Amino acid sequence: MTTTRTFARSAAVIGAATALTLAGAGAAMATTHDSKVDGNTVSVTFELEGNFLDSDACGAVLVQTTEAVSVAAQLAEATTDGNLLGILKALNYNESVTVLKTDGILIDSAVALLSVTNRAETVYATDVPSNVYALVSVCVSDTANPTITPFVMVGNPVDAVVGSVQSASTGDSRGAASSLVQSGNGTEGNLSASLLGGGSGE
Repeated sequence: MTTTRTFARSAAVIGAATALTLAGAGAAMATTHDSKVDGNTVSVTFELEGNFLDSDACGAVLVQTTEAVSVAAQLAEATTDGNLLGILKALNYNESVTVLKTDGILIDSAVALLSVTNRAETVYATDVPSNVYALVSVCVSDTANPTITPFVMVGNPVDAVVGSVQSASTGDSRGAASSLVQSGNGTEGNLSASLLGGGSGE
């Protein structure tokens, strides 16, 4: 079975859980996002908690810090529409975005599938250019609240700072990512308000 078909089936199974919040009181299920940086390798491990029969599908990307809210908004919208794999594939072609992937037996996947037989899954990226990034991750079970971890330093600290300054001075990456975002539904604005107001966003 292809990854696309597997994801579609998984999304259908957990469709009823899409309104749950990751850390909300009384939530029936939740998926934790545990990130790690080891030199120039960045990983996120998603672990399914809750009922034995729960399932989930998650993904994560590294972006320039200034792009985090825009990309998170797009991930949230696509995941709500059942198109997490599609948006991750699109972002994979954006040079300013690093999509983290699983270590598959035959093929790596940008979507981490969690189920009764696979309660935890790790996506990662190696040889990430030294820089200061934001890490954005999202799960189908909690589409409204992508997890944003700002100021993730990757690689040698000096090189990371230099890379961050250079990225900020060009502004090219922000324009590239922003061109992918459709903000007609106000998702980006809501995420911005959440972040600035100290809401559920990290």
